Amino acid sequence: MDAQVAAPQPSVESGNSPWNTASPEYQEEVAHFQRVGQTFSEYHCYMGAEVDRRRRHFARLHPDFVARLPRQSGHAQLQALEAAVYVNQRFLKSVIDHQGDSQFGPCQLPKMVLPPPPGHAQTQGSTVQPWISSAANISKMKTTLRQCVRDWSEEGEQERRECFQPLLDELCRLLPVNDTNRNRQRVLVPGVGLGRLAVEICARGYACQGNEFSYFMLLTSNYLLNCLDQQSSVAIFPYIDSACNNKSASDMLRRVLLPDKTCHDLLADTTAKNGGEMADFSMAAGDFMDIYGNQVECWDCVVTCFFIDTAPVVLQYVETIHRILKPGGVWINLGPLLYHWAAADLKDLKNSPPIPAGARAGPGSGLDERYHSSVELSWEELRHVITTYGFQFNNEEWRECHYTSNIRSMMKTVYSCIFFSVQKLQTPLGYSVATGTR
Repeated sequence: MDAQVAAPQPSVESGNSPWNTASPEYQEEVAHFQRVGQTFSEYHCYMGAEVDRRRRHFARLHPDFVARLPRQSGHAQLQALEAAVYVNQRFLKSVIDHQGDSQFGPCQLPKMVLPPPPGHAQTQGSTVQPWISSAANISKMKTTLRQCVRDWSEEGEQERRECFQPLLDELCRLLPVNDTNRNRQRVLVPGVGLGRLAVEICARGYACQGNEFSYFMLLTSNYLLNCLDQQSSVAIFPYIDSACNNKSASDMLRRVLLPDKTCHDLLADTTAKNGGEMADFSMAAGDFMDIYGNQVECWDCVVTCFFIDTAPVVLQYVETIHRILKPGGVWINLGPLLYHWAAADLKDLKNSPPIPAGARAGPGSGLDERYHSSVELSWEELRHVITTYGFQFNNEEWRECHYTSNIRSMMKTVYSCIFFSVQKLQTPLGYSVATGTR
């Protein structure tokens, strides 16, 4: 089953390339893409430093304290950690090595060189290797491994039931599939992450496209969707970076197998019901508003899961969703309002001068310009905005959900998520956005 990630659609074509390779924007995108690839390649470096930290701190313990620890603590546990780091790095190498099979990205990333395995002669007495990846990218890399658990493992089934199932049930209720419309109702899932929700929608008889902006997600989803053809064929250790809140040391070192089901297997049934016609599933790489902003009345449904709070100005997302939905189309949402661009380090804010209204942040201005434009609305305010665009509420309720949570951890974050479905009215409400009157 080919679920190839599509090239960014809004780019100006230059020959067979979607990029204008002479533009400064292209050079900036190449640099960003290469930094992401570097973070994949350097996983063993920064995680090796963490293992080394634990080893050094353990060595400083008084012998009496060491004698009181369980036998499996200490050296044996550190060896297991080193082995787990190697397994994760091997998985990330596979992700990068299959980037050439896809159609996204401004350039081809080099093949990753896998470090020697733990215990190899070359690793004996070696020191921690330096890395250049930023702390932000390292955090995203660790989150990507946990996202693999959420989307494509048996362990992630609980979160998928909490987050995906309500969306799927509401979609099937509002836009039921029958023999005449199977594979014809078009559903868009922006912020799709590693793609599982979009695949599940397609498997229920819809034509579905997932959209994702993060190269961490795009690289990994390409591998999971297109390259794994056997269930439980790949192992990762997603929790080895979590030294705190472990009920047992083995919890941190537990293995998770991917995938619980392959993309091919999930879509096989709908392909059979289509009379052998391939399921209509695709992924598009790029910014949501850039790609879809001009697709006027093209979509029957937009499904957003933990997505709308990624906008610096959430009103722009509402406006875009309204524009791209057909009259009578449906928007289904589940998620919190943890606005991603609302809070920055106070030191950064102090050192980054305000940007005048209407101006854009330049390369040397410090913070990402989205921090300078973020507007945070309450649900009550956002709900009002949604109605002004001519949406009619069908359903609205609160649901508790986890997100990339470690099910065995002593600490879990529970989000109180707003779950709603709205319909774009055939005749928009007579509301003037400019005046706020009817």
